[in-house]
Amino acid sequence: MFFAAWIPIVLITRTEATVDHELSRLGTVESIVERGTYRLEQSQFRSTIDRIAYRGHFYSHQPPLLSTLEAPVFWFLSSAGLRFARDVPFDLTYFLFTACTSGVALSGVVVILYAILRRMRVTAGMGFMAAYALTFGTWLLPYGLVVDNHIVSGFLLAGLAWLLFEVEFDGSTASRCFLVGLVLGLLTAIEVLPAISFVPLTILYLLAKAPGRSRTTFLAAFVGLTLPLALHAALNIGQTGDLLPGGFHSELFVYEGSKFDSSTLSGNMNHPTISEFIDYSSRALFVEKGYFSFSPILLAGLIAGVFGWRLWAFARPVYFVLYFGSLLSLVASLMMTNNFGGFASGFRHATYLAPAFLLMLVPIFAAKSVLARATSWMLLMVSAASIMMLFLVTVPRPWWPYKFPPHKTVIEEWYEYFPVVAQIHWRIGGVKDEFGRPRSP
Repeated sequence: MFFAAWIPIVLITRTEATVDHELSRLGTVESIVERGTYRLEQSQFRSTIDRIAYRGHFYSHQPPLLSTLEAPVFWFLSSAGLRFARDVPFDLTYFLFTACTSGVALSGVVVILYAILRRMRVTAGMGFMAAYALTFGTWLLPYGLVVDNHIVSGFLLAGLAWLLFEVEFDGSTASRCFLVGLVLGLLTAIEVLPAISFVPLTILYLLAKAPGRSRTTFLAAFVGLTLPLALHAALNIGQTGDLLPGGFHSELFVYEGSKFDSSTLSGNMNHPTISEFIDYSSRALFVEKGYFSFSPILLAGLIAGVFGWRLWAFARPVYFVLYFGSLLSLVASLMMTNNFGGFASGFRHATYLAPAFLLMLVPIFAAKSVLARATSWMLLMVSAASIMMLFLVTVPRPWWPYKFPPHKTVIEEWYEYFPVVAQIHWRIGGVKDEFGRPRSP
């Protein structure tokens, strides 16, 4: 199941870093492995604008824990003699690193969704199709092809959902509660906003479970939650002076060449009036960025969460955590941003919430009525249409504005959609060198 999802993802994974968000993370990973530091001054990616200045040194403005956890992937690649290459069309190390981090996370979402569907007694055939179609019909698809935190957070949220179902149906043992806390802590340290949404709701859920009120199980959950947050604190304090990541510190962007200030950074209330907030939200969700418009299956999940309360009777507490945690996170991200996450496709700050919205649809696929089966097939067709749209418009350039309709057909620009296949083809044919640069005649 995993490789059936991962191999197609690898074929369309990007082969070069193109934006500062990626350069910032790659620079941190490179510095950790090659110099044993988080500083960017000596990195080939030091020119990224996604950086802060603290006590005379530059650091990525992203939370440091994810780069730390991904560093072993680059260490393994570097032990084979590979190194990141800047400003080349084909960076083999970047490609492999992306496939083994973001690609694995995207495949993991497919596997977890399939496991949950099967647990809810959806047939193997329908579960297989739904896991692929629903996942790839969301913004998880383009962000599973580049280096970013959103797809990893989406995988962690899917994992949290699976663990909560385990607790709900099989009991809140110490080991399960520890894993719930651990995954929740990782999600919070990487994405930040779950601290005000999924963390309190999950704690309330565990406290509401009778065994969850025991000292052992609750202590296990607390230890699991604290471990990644403590590691985040140990890393982050040395880079910002407190627990908040660099992106929340406008004062750390005061240096020559900085492109950010308090009016453009996340972590600030950026909408002085309700009307401005409503306008920004509509542009992020339906018009300019089209979070729901390009992926209507997410809107279907949002609606199903409202009207499907009775359908979730068998696991209503888990539904409560996932649904309201996602709503709180979505509203918070809309309130604390004002630039949609830059030029990137979609409202990328809400990418990781996709698994929770998709899980609102599980009871429809699990139901046996004629209406439910017809609705299930309709949802699959909607997802298939979204996959085609996202593939055509966002896959070639996930970090840049849409080109719609595409200037050329997929056949004419096939190399934009399957870059690694194109690079191998050109290299074998002697047209380009190992970095994807044209060979001299």
